[in-house]
Amino acid sequence: MWRTRFCAVLASALAFLATPSRDVIAATWHEDFSTDPGLHGWSVHGDISLFNWDAANQRLAATWDSTRTNTFFLHRLGTVLARTDAFRFRFRIRLDEVRSLGGSGTFQLAVGLLRSQEALAPKFLRGSGVNPISGPHDLVEFNYFPAGGAITPTFAAVAVGTNNLRWAMANLFPLELTPEDLFQVEIALDANRQVLSLSVSRNDVPYSYGEVDLDARFGDFRVDAFSITSYSGAGQPAGYGGELFAKGWIDDIEIQYPDPPRVELTWFTGEPMALPRGKTSVISGWDAALERTRNPEGNPWETVDGGTRTVGTAWVFEDPAPPADSGFYRVRLERR
Repeated sequence: MWRTRFCAVLASALAFLATPSRDVIAATWHEDFSTDPGLHGWSVHGDISLFNWDAANQRLAATWDSTRTNTFFLHRLGTVLARTDAFRFRFRIRLDEVRSLGGSGTFQLAVGLLRSQEALAPKFLRGSGVNPISGPHDLVEFNYFPAGGAITPTFAAVAVGTNNLRWAMANLFPLELTPEDLFQVEIALDANRQVLSLSVSRNDVPYSYGEVDLDARFGDFRVDAFSITSYSGAGQPAGYGGELFAKGWIDDIEIQYPDPPRVELTWFTGEPMALPRGKTSVISGWDAALERTRNPEGNPWETVDGGTRTVGTAWVFEDPAPPADSGFYRVRLERR
């Protein structure tokens, strides 16, 4: 869920909308780990021992261990991205060690975009693969699979749709994420061409490139957070599972994506009995709701009953029963 906030004393309202094109990259977010990431939006969910800020070297020390619970070192984007949005993310990674631990196959380390509410649920099983019931949903991520069994070492850009009926994968193999070498990885979605691409360099020299189409059968995804992820190996099909252990560091994360849609309301003094009212164009793919509170510092926000309606191509916001003195309002936007 992503919220746009505005506050105003009760009065008549005039709304206008700023809607940058979603096929144009506008916002850029960068993390170099020069300061404690826990102080600016990062959080760990799962086994907190797997990820630690290396203050001396200004980078993130990371461990991927599929024998442990799902663990996410996560930062929310503040918006929701879909296949109609152009975006890219890149990062530097160097491993000290990486190996498959056992089983007939292998397992992956992961870095990329996910839907936080879904990924943090107890039943999220990455190892289930293409499985609408128990498998993962809403992912756009980089995976590395070390060699294991009959599987050769593989780099992959992976997109998993909301329905988990069809995946899109750009697999590059046989390629190794060799310990002690510095790799830069970039995954990009071209919203016009509907192509997901993977670019990799090793020690600042181009290493490999691949891409995959997101066809109509793929469906769509919703992602709202960036995560360095150690997945549990639970849920893998019998006879096809593998285990992974890897240790190293991540640095210089950069994410580019469209600015979130914004609803900006300018409130004007009106007649004493005028209702709070605003109007703006509908944003395709999003739902809106008017919310109200008496005190944004101490009281909860509540959805205004009957406060939002669609008239033609416009959203109309109005509080039919406003407080007698004053109130604060905001519009909540949720991606469908």
